[in-house]
Amino acid sequence: MVYSLDTLWIMDMKDESAEAVDTAVGIDFGPRGSEDVNMFETIIQYLGGFIAAYDVSDCKDARLLQKASEVGDLAYASFDTPNRMPVTRWNPQKAVSGQQQLSAESGIIAEMIGAMSDSAYEYLPKMYQLLGGTGETAQQYHRM
Repeated sequence: MVYSLDTLWIMDMKDESAEAVDTAVGIDFGPRGSEDVNMFETIIQYLGGFIAAYDVSDCKDARLLQKASEVGDLAYASFDTPNRMPVTRWNPQKAVSGQQQLSAESGIIAEMIGAMSDSAYEYLPKMYQLLGGTGETAQQYHRM
C-alpha cells in the first residue's frame, strides 16, 4: 500500500489516496517480535513510498515526511557495522537489546544497491541514462 501512495495521487484518486495515507501513517515501525527485516525491501517499499507520496502531493502532508524519517532512522541503524555495509536481514529486537549484528563479508551485488539480481539489471541501464550515455563510466554501464 505504501509503495502505491504516489500512484493513487498521480491517478487523481484523491479520496483513495487520503484513505491510504491515513492507514499508512499508522504503521508501527518499532521493534517487536523476533523477525528479521529485509532492509532493501524496507527502503524501496516504505522509505521510497513515503518520500514519493510526500513529493508528488506537493509536500503538503507532513505525516508522510515524518514516516519517511522514521523508516530512514531504522534503515540507518542497519548500516551501523564495522565495514559500513548494511545488515541485509536486520533484526530490530537484537538492536534494541544491544546485540551486535554484522554485515556479510560478501553479498549479492544487487542487494548492496538493491534486491536480488533483477534489480542489478534494472539499475545498469538507469545509471547509463543518468550519466547521459557519455564518458567512460557510462560506457561501462552500457557494456554491463
